[in-house]
Order: sequence, then C-alpha cells, then structure tokens
Amino acid sequence: MDEKEYTAELLLSWKTKGEDRARRALVNPSSLNAGPNFAETIALVYVQRDSLPYDPPAGLHIPAGHVPYQKILPVPVSVPYPIRDPYIYVNYGPAGTIPPGMCLITTACLNQGTGVDENVKIDVTFNSDAIRRHDLLGQNRIACIDGGRNGSWSASFLIPDLLPNECRHAIVGARDEPFDVKVYSQNSGRGVDIFRFDIVGDGWDTQPFEDSPWASAR
Repeated sequence: MDEKEYTAELLLSWKTKGEDRARRALVNPSSLNAGPNFAETIALVYVQRDSLPYDPPAGLHIPAGHVPYQKILPVPVSVPYPIRDPYIYVNYGPAGTIPPGMCLITTACLNQGTGVDENVKIDVTFNSDAIRRHDLLGQNRIACIDGGRNGSWSASFLIPDLLPNECRHAIVGARDEPFDVKVYSQNSGRGVDIFRFDIVGDGWDTQPFEDSPWASAR
C-alpha cells in the first residue's frame, strides 16, 4: 500500500463517515452493515469526443482462434483518490456517430457499499444551450427529471434507489464546451465523490477468443 495515495482530506472524509454511521447505528442497530448508512456511491464521468467503431480496420491481422478488440484508454482528468478497476462505459458506433465539436458525457453512479442508496441525483450543467439530447439506453429506475432536451443548459436525472454493486448511468450529448457535474445522494447528505476521465481510442489488437467477453456469453 502506498501511504502517499491517501491524503489527509480523504482520511478525514472516511473518519467523518465512520463516526456518522456509528451514531446512526446507535439509534437504529438494524441498519448496521446493511442499511442506507452503508451505501458507498461514487460517480464516474466519462467524456468521449471521438467515434469508436465496432469493426476493426481493414488489414488488421487476426490470428486463428483470436478476436479483434479496440483498446480504450481512460485518461484521468480529476481523480479525488486512487480507485482500482473503475467501471468504464464506452459508446461505440460508426464514424460520424459523434460529430466534430460534439461530445458524449456519461455519468455512471456506482454503489460500492453494502447498503441501498436512495435518491441519487445527477446534475449536468453548461454555461450555454449546449445540450442536444440525453439517453438512458432503456434502463429502469433512472429518469430524466429536468432539461436534457435540444437547446437545454442542463440535465438532471434521478435514481430512486441504487442497490449494492449496482451501476446506473445517464448519457448527455452536447457541444464540446466546459460543463459541471454534481451528484448527490440521500445517504451522503452532500456531494458524491466524482472521478472524471476522457475516453480515447488506443488502436486495435487481438486476443484469444477464450479470453474475450464473448467466451463467457456462450
């Protein structure tokens, strides 16, 4: 463990959360380890500016028994503290899916705790009418409650309940301009920790079929 990874601010945050949970457990012991006091929601914000196609480029050599895949590089922009194996969401599509000067902003809320978090709210805000659309990709238990339409300055989403180890995400398509994301939850009582990355394609490679995601889907 690298002690330098854990800042004084992070340790103080953990101390405050632990003391708050202990006080709540004294009032409601049944909440210990399972109630909303033990939800641990973080927000992962991914900004993608380039279209990432499904199909490999012509001429890519694919050995027998192998499958092609596009390498994805999440470039850290704002990371409050180190996280291991972050959930990464990528929007694939043919060239032109993301027009020049536009971007897709995916905000993924992940509950890493043992309790159910409630009323998780996502606010994506621009300084102009930059938003063109939003997409929830057919997910249940998440809704756009304000904005998110063509010409909107902001978009707000609500997740009524977020189960342990569950992730829900909202996508906003907009002009590539400065924006702000804030995420709140009933459990946190404040802003949720936000980790922001830029998503960049890093070329193509191949891997044995048995090591690919398709192998587990057979």
